[in-house]
Amino acid sequence: MKKIYFVIILTIISAISYSQCSIATDNSGRYDFVYRNEIYRIYSNEDLENGYISISVSFVIQKSLIEDSKTKYLLEIFSGYGSGKKAPSPRTLVLNRSKRMESINLLPIPNPRNEIIQMGVFEISKDELDWFIKSTITNIEISDNVDGGKLSINVNPRIFNNLANCVKNAAYPSQ
Repeated sequence: MKKIYFVIILTIISAISYSQCSIATDNSGRYDFVYRNEIYRIYSNEDLENGYISISVSFVIQKSLIEDSKTKYLLEIFSGYGSGKKAPSPRTLVLNRSKRMESINLLPIPNPRNEIIQMGVFEISKDELDWFIKSTITNIEISDNVDGGKLSINVNPRIFNNLANCVKNAAYPSQ
């Protein structure tokens, strides 16, 4: 568990970058290689006087070189908030008001400030990763079926395409 927190914290620290296609790789865990693109912020509220909400996204491929069937494809949604506002925990994700996904894990992200950051992990298939590359996603809705919180946001239509394509090209450079 400490290793997961270390990788998550490293990923968050590396989130300040100038390129959308920045890939972090790791080959020290259960998988031969882990490819993770930079966490990209897709939403932050404009009314900071009453607190803030931030939503970020990242794709991950946990690649097994021995057995391709053990390779995992993940979508991570980060929900952060503080100073009075509350963002929904990313338990459910609805893309373009039609494609619904449920998180397989919800992890709190420790941080030194008085912020709350939670990461929802959504397992996707290789075909779904290709769907993200080919689809135009303009709206996402993040909801928490436990506390009833919900946030619907419009996003740049190319963000999910670029991030999914970036991580796939890093993991499978010849395809």
